[in-house]
Formats: sequence, C-alpha cells, structure tokens
Amino acid sequence: MGLKLLSSASHAIRALGYRASRCLTSNQNFAIIFWLQRICVIGAKVGMKILSPVMLTVAFVLISGVVYVYFRHLLYKITDSNITRFAHVVFGVYILINILFNYITCVLTPPGTPEICDDPAKYLGFSYIINDGRRLDTVNQYLRVAPGVKYKYCRYCRCIKPPRAHHCSITGKCILNMDHFCPWMNNCIGYFNYRYFVLFLLWLTIGVIYLMTISFRLFLDLRPGHRMHRIKVSEFLSSETNGIVYAFTIGISIFIAVGILLGWHIYLAITNQTTLEFYINMDERSDAKSRGEVYKNPYDRGWRKNLLRVFGDVPWYSAILMSYRLPIPPEYPFLPEPFSNSNKV
Repeated sequence: MGLKLLSSASHAIRALGYRASRCLTSNQNFAIIFWLQRICVIGAKVGMKILSPVMLTVAFVLISGVVYVYFRHLLYKITDSNITRFAHVVFGVYILINILFNYITCVLTPPGTPEICDDPAKYLGFSYIINDGRRLDTVNQYLRVAPGVKYKYCRYCRCIKPPRAHHCSITGKCILNMDHFCPWMNNCIGYFNYRYFVLFLLWLTIGVIYLMTISFRLFLDLRPGHRMHRIKVSEFLSSETNGIVYAFTIGISIFIAVGILLGWHIYLAITNQTTLEFYINMDERSDAKSRGEVYKNPYDRGWRKNLLRVFGDVPWYSAILMSYRLPIPPEYPFLPEPFSNSNKV
C-alpha cells in the first residue's frame, strides 16, 4: 500500500514537472514570438518611413520619363497632321494635369486627425464599480451610438476616436476615416484626401490606356531583335526605340497594377467601406454567420449615397474634375454630444 502511494506520488510529481516544463516552454515560445513580432513591426515602420520618400521620387521620375518620351518621340510618330497632333497634345496635357493635380494634392493634404481631448469623460461618460461598499467612478473607454458604431478613446494620441478612425502605426497618429498608409503618397489616406487618391488612380488609368493605345502599333513595328539599345543611362530615353519600349512597358505594367487597385477602391466607395473596414466587416460577418445572424455594414446607405460620401454632392459630370472642395460632413460627427454633469450619478 505504501509502495502504491509512493508510486502515485512519484507519478504525480513527474506529471506536474512535465506540465511545468511544457508551460515554461510555451512561455518561452510566446516570448520569442512576441519579440520577433515586435522586431518585425518596428522594422516595417522604419522601413516604410525610409522607403516612402524614395517611392515618391520614383513616381515623379517615371511620370517625367513618360512625358519626355511622349513629346520627344511618340507625338511625331503617331501622325503627320499638325491638327491631329495638336488634338493629341491638348488631350494628353489635360490628362497629365489631372494626374499631377490629384497626386500632388493627395500627397500634401493631411488626411485629418482628431483633436486632443484632456477630458474624455465629457464625451464618453462614466461607469462605476462597487469596491468594499464604496463606489468608484471610471471613465468609459468607448461610447456606442449605433450597432457597430463606437467612439473610442486613444491613449496614444489622447483623443476621442470617432467612428471609422484608426490609429496609424506608421505616422503614430489617429486618422479620420483611415483607409491605409500609402508609401507612393508618403501619406495616410483618409477623410480629407481619399477623393484625390481615387481620382489619381482614375486619371492615371485613363492616361496609361491612352499611352498604350498610341504606343502599341509602334511597339509591334519594332524588330524583335532590336527592341532595346545598349547606350548610356543618361541617353536611354533619347533613343527612339528605347523610348517606345519604355512607354509601352510602363503603360501596361501600371495599367495592370493601378487598374486592379482602382477597381478595388470603386468597390469600396460603392459599399461605403475603407480597406480596414472591409477586413473588419469580414470578421464581423463570419461571427454573425456562426450565430445564425446576418451582418450588415453599419455605414452602407445604398450606392448613390455612398458615392456622395467620396465625390461630394455634385453633378456626375463634375465629380471627377479638379476641385479643392471639402468632403461632405460625416454621418456621425467627429465628437459626440458632451455629457452633462447630471450624467455623473
């Protein structure tokens, strides 16, 4: 009997030691994963801050190269008529102006950030707990105003985050209606510059379609074995052959990349979602389905009203024209109605 008890105690101690070692190993793995994740996040932030100005410069260099080839080579190869050539110049320059206007405006326009709030209880209210018979008031961390719509407090920025605002880890700020951080813009895309971003994609897509159209036949007419000339980098685009190849390949590459991105953001505009909200809504929809419920995007008001949120309440034919007009006011204001002192009871 004593041997059995000793054996049982021995097994229990070994089992306890095994579980402890498993727990220790698990904690060690967690620590390793945590620090690897932290290193990757910090590396991504630093890399993005370094890479963004470079990509901004690259964008202007690529655009400048296409403009140079257009006026140096393409314009004189596509037609011999001065009238037709003038029409091409007017059309091409108009597209270029729209591209540059929306690109530069998107880069220079702040997306919008909430104001610092030193008294979050004024807008989020209080809740309380009973501890040892005493009531302890605590400031609410969020205020729900509709299903799926909340105002939250950001402890990093010390501000009230309105619905659709998110904290950007790259810029370290809360961004109104944040869609994403764009390295090509070196800026966050949000409430005040989203329209410029979408219109830049639209006009750039129109521009590369035009570029491919006028350079396609010229590209096919080049002899397959002599489509690129090996010359100095400084003289690369001075060669007619290299210029035609450059224009066509840049055009088709940008068309594939930007065309897909444009289609994606048109879908988001029609459904009144941001890129971040799309993934949040996917999770919410999946959770609702598991509960036997149907999830609905709380900001979707039908495609017509959704598009007004992006392009403004203007006639359709002027929605894509250059303009500094501000977005229409959001459905939910950037700050909720303040609580009165009577709310603290």
